[in-house]
Amino acid sequence: MIRTLIALLCTLALVGCAPSTTQSPETDAASAAESAMNDASTNTLAGPNWLLVQINGEDLAPALLAAIAEPISLRIDDQHMDAGAAKLSGFDGCNRYFAELEISGERLQIGPIGASKMYCQASSDFARRYQQQLRQVVRYALNGDGLVLLDGSNQPLLRYSLR
Repeated sequence: MIRTLIALLCTLALVGCAPSTTQSPETDAASAAESAMNDASTNTLAGPNWLLVQINGEDLAPALLAAIAEPISLRIDDQHMDAGAAKLSGFDGCNRYFAELEISGERLQIGPIGASKMYCQASSDFARRYQQQLRQVVRYALNGDGLVLLDGSNQPLLRYSLR
């Protein structure tokens, strides 16, 4: 009988120490808030990785896409945003790049672009062209799951998608 009582007490102690599979109301609220932030980020400039789908109105060439190691991308980090300043980074088909960025309404001002200095036979020319287009950007437009970077004449230079 004493052995049975000790076994029962040990079982209860172990069950009491096991992690709970139900969430508290605070945890549920935090999860809901995080989910809402993730949903909202798909409609904002900062946060998601934007994947390039067009340059100067032309789709990316299949040969280029086959030659590069990862998608051409742009990311705007406003985590350290101070009075409209943010950081821009991404992959241009050959190198990682980065720049300071000022955002005011729908206007963008991209600072000098820094990049790693890899040589990629199949994509170096494209990477140079991509960075030239980035330097001409003065506005942006969000539409659904897309981002368009525009020049001073509101002509689309670069078009991105979340997919």
